[in-house]
Amino acid sequence: MANGPPPDGADGPPEPAPSGIRQFLYYLPYLMRLRWAALVVLISTGLMAALRLPSTFLPKILTEHFDDKAYVFGYLAFVLAALLFGAVVRMATTYVAAWLGERVVFLIRKDAFDRLERLNMLSVFARGPGHFVQQLDRDVYTTRELLENTLTGTIVDIASGLALLIAMFSLKPTLTVAALGIFIVLGVVIRFFNRFVKKYAGQARTMAEGITGALVECIGGFRDIQASGRFPRFAERYQQQVAESARVNVRIRVWGEIAGLLPWLGLSIIVLAVYALGLEKINSLEKLGEIITYTTLLSQFFPAVLAASQWSTSLSMAMPSLIGLRTILDQPDPSAGRTNLEPLVPPIREITFENVGFAIEGQPLVQGLNFSIMGGKFTAIVGQSGAGKTTIFHLLLRLLEPTQGRILINGRALSQVTTDSLRRQMGFIPQRPFIFNTSLLDNLLLAAPESEVKPGQLEACLEFAQLGELIDKRRDEGGLKAIAGYLGNRLSGGEQQRIALGRLFLQSPQIVICDEYTANIDVKTEKLIHEAMRTQFADRTRVVITHQLHTIRGADYIIVLERGRAVDAGTHEELLTRPGTYRDLWSVQQLGN
Repeated sequence: MANGPPPDGADGPPEPAPSGIRQFLYYLPYLMRLRWAALVVLISTGLMAALRLPSTFLPKILTEHFDDKAYVFGYLAFVLAALLFGAVVRMATTYVAAWLGERVVFLIRKDAFDRLERLNMLSVFARGPGHFVQQLDRDVYTTRELLENTLTGTIVDIASGLALLIAMFSLKPTLTVAALGIFIVLGVVIRFFNRFVKKYAGQARTMAEGITGALVECIGGFRDIQASGRFPRFAERYQQQVAESARVNVRIRVWGEIAGLLPWLGLSIIVLAVYALGLEKINSLEKLGEIITYTTLLSQFFPAVLAASQWSTSLSMAMPSLIGLRTILDQPDPSAGRTNLEPLVPPIREITFENVGFAIEGQPLVQGLNFSIMGGKFTAIVGQSGAGKTTIFHLLLRLLEPTQGRILINGRALSQVTTDSLRRQMGFIPQRPFIFNTSLLDNLLLAAPESEVKPGQLEACLEFAQLGELIDKRRDEGGLKAIAGYLGNRLSGGEQQRIALGRLFLQSPQIVICDEYTANIDVKTEKLIHEAMRTQFADRTRVVITHQLHTIRGADYIIVLERGRAVDAGTHEELLTRPGTYRDLWSVQQLGN
């Protein structure tokens, strides 16, 4: 599985320090962006708590005014009206709170997804899909629940608790101070237990990430796993992950329950103290009502204590998610603070590599690259597997940043060109084009939205990429509206590459980059792409990265790579006149034909 830490320097900013309150406060602005709804929920929840207060004083009212039936019945009618009104407020609050929660999820997911573009490609591949599914799904909902529960329960319970504390102090000041002391001591103990909750919550999150990643990879590699007859092995490994995750989740529940029991222990001690100290002093009905009222106030004050305890435990459980989600939300904008960014404007005159190198964890993939790609020409980059060809492909598209040297386009460093304008002018055909599980039309429009496609351009695209046969074959499924299938499994390798060629036609970029595009296609599609490079894109800057030398005989310039270095350059004829890597590769490939 592709889980684990990313390469050094590939994951943007370091993870924030795990301070619970600081992590919680980081997400409060999401509620502030919806302040009117948050305020409605807060006020209405507080109102519901206040409407429950009249029933608390029933024992005192009944014992003090038992002989005044009109007063008692009037108070009971007031309590009933308060409860009914509270029910209406509760229904309205539930609706607004649900809307607020879903809106918070939307805002966090939107911000997180927008920042995915800022991630280093190697970081994404190193962590694997499970990590990001975890962040954009479970972590978002964990954060939403913490924010929503804080707003609809904890704040109001604590505020109500303070009001009840004042009422309790007016009745029994000494006893109230002692009770408060007991709860404070218990709070310190609860914080100690919550350290274990936080520890196991972090383990559970990591395991959930691994389980999600395993599922995604098994579905993605379903064909290969089934064909190899090794599905039971994958199933066994998955079961082991789930079982271990279950054990850790049980530990979280146990430690959480221990922390949750402590407030009840404190309440029991205080109630016993109330009756132990108060029973001997009961010498009238009023005194009995006072003791019952104090106990009732205490029982209503307890939810505030319990809310604070549960919030502390919930925060400890949510901490790994709060921190994990921030690693995406805190991704810096690479263009922030830069005032020298300019859009890339055609024509493309020259792309220059100046002492370019790229390394992962100190291991160089390419180094000391010094060459130029002339605008409007056909340049080939060749070499055996592992020579660094695909790394150059990623550097050109700025999916990776050089760890040494710089790449210039028209004399300006790529880092000083706006990313949007650069990628609009760069089109590519990769070795394995990614096909989305959506319609053929949507797949074609990946690099050129439908609003930008001119009348007749789509028809010209289908003819140019020779997709007519595919459309006719899928006519019963809607033609262009037919679904391509998961990872393009309803298309052949050649059809997938023709989709990529169609994307290129619609985008009409100034720079065309092809990376080992002949690896998985039929001869017909290969010839089609060659012809497209020779005719449709004849005036564009074309860069073909390959180890199949017969595909680049007509190149204007060929750069030869070996072990990450450029070891030779020239035309096909020039390179064949001198001994070296190119002539050796050509001889070997000619023998194989």
